[in-house]
Amino acid sequence: MESNQQTTITLHANKEHSGVRLVVIFVLAAAFFATYIGLNGIVRDLESAISEFAFILSCSFALLVSLGLAAITERYLKLNWPSGQRVELSESGAVVYLKEARTNAIDWSDRFTVLRWYFAIKGYAVGGRERRLPKNYFCLALQLQQDDQRFVVNCYLSSSQVSPIIEGKGFLKISPAEYYKGGFVSRWIGSTDRPKIPSSVLAGREGPYWIAERRRWTEGMELESDDFLAFLDLVEKKFIEWDDLGS
Repeated sequence: MESNQQTTITLHANKEHSGVRLVVIFVLAAAFFATYIGLNGIVRDLESAISEFAFILSCSFALLVSLGLAAITERYLKLNWPSGQRVELSESGAVVYLKEARTNAIDWSDRFTVLRWYFAIKGYAVGGRERRLPKNYFCLALQLQQDDQRFVVNCYLSSSQVSPIIEGKGFLKISPAEYYKGGFVSRWIGSTDRPKIPSSVLAGREGPYWIAERRRWTEGMELESDDFLAFLDLVEKKFIEWDDLGS
């Protein structure tokens, strides 16, 4: 979260973008092989019984070193290599910078609508970012719309964090597992395929939420948990000013 002259708050989105993931994978592989080769040579040259376990010791130590370096690299890059996608918040409104230099804006002084929903990351063949999350995590999402201007933000939180956040905030729980197809193998391997939502569901009470969820798949903006909560608090404040609680 960044503040500009105490008037605008910038929330950087999608910090774990493809560039960061690519560099982290390279660092992980390079650190593993470099550490393994160096340590293996040293241990094999030792004139002791430990040299017989050179392979196991070298692999184990190389794995620890590479994972540690990859974690440090990822943390550094997420802090210093933004994706370019961001939300800028001020007392007058919210401006989002999406992919391909597109922008959308919400003016707090005019009426806007908010959809709030959440779902569990389990029970279906998750892929991509969601595959790297613990199975007890939930996705929380909001869509803000004002005329033809709209955008979706989301974050991932553990089950213990979710209840106090959604309580009394009008979040609707949806169930992706009902519409994802595939058996044990696809769940284990993971999948980036998205489910086809029946037209009867889209025409029903959950329809607007599923339409917004489909929009999240293509242009959703993931925020860090603290940034998401700050965004949620501001939206609730501005929404209450319209005396129009609920979605």
